[in-house]
Amino acid sequence: MNMARIRRIALLVALSAGTWLGTASLAQATDRIEWRHEPITVLLGVDAERRISFPSPVKVGLPANVNEVLRTQILDNTVYWKALAPFTVTRVSIVDIASGQTFLIDLKADKSGASSEPIEIRLATEDATQSDTPDTEKAASAPPVTLAGLTRFASRQSFAPSRMLRETPGIWRVRLGSSEPVRLVGGKQAGAIEAVPLAAWRSRDFFVTTVRLRNVTSTPLTFDPRTLRGQWIAATPQHGRLAAMGDEADTTAVYLISARPFEESL
Repeated sequence: MNMARIRRIALLVALSAGTWLGTASLAQATDRIEWRHEPITVLLGVDAERRISFPSPVKVGLPANVNEVLRTQILDNTVYWKALAPFTVTRVSIVDIASGQTFLIDLKADKSGASSEPIEIRLATEDATQSDTPDTEKAASAPPVTLAGLTRFASRQSFAPSRMLRETPGIWRVRLGSSEPVRLVGGKQAGAIEAVPLAAWRSRDFFVTTVRLRNVTSTPLTFDPRTLRGQWIAATPQHGRLAAMGDEADTTAVYLISARPFEESL
């Protein structure tokens, strides 16, 4: 299967928008999350340290099963975690020393990798208008990007010719933990459609990820977005019909918008 069909369709999507969007800054930002009394998922890559900050100095309560595979260091209100080996989802309690407020973290480590982006956890009463864009004058002054605009941006970035790409203030690329197939499609189409994340970007409070979908069966099928696993604000397939494996039309792409990085939304 060649990707020419996807590129042609993506180019038509890009042209219909009337404005060229392009290559974004690779600057890393802080993932700011409001505590709303629901466990927060944090993914770690093995041998990669990740920093999580809280409103005030904290103490950490670690279950015994992760003591030997997780290095923990605490400096005032910041916890530094480094996974020494993979482990399954483990709930960790973080207690604010001054107020007694408890935060619940669902921690997991995976060899396939995860974002190393720092996380800042804040109370819901704090100012939620702060921008999550990189700390540059250009990003701070950039107008907000709509969800439709993010989808068009991802389509162009993924498949339009490089000569047509230009920088877009307010959108920057973020690192994917892995480019290996993921269990994105569930339900009746689980196992029939292979999903591979290709690239991801961020604009303030939203992430957009381009995922390649390929029919791995000998039967044509229609992709049903309702079968997607994960927490997505929007899911836009390039086209819905997938031909049988080996046909030029056996592959498409879906653009997923989420409030958290791809691996943590899956």
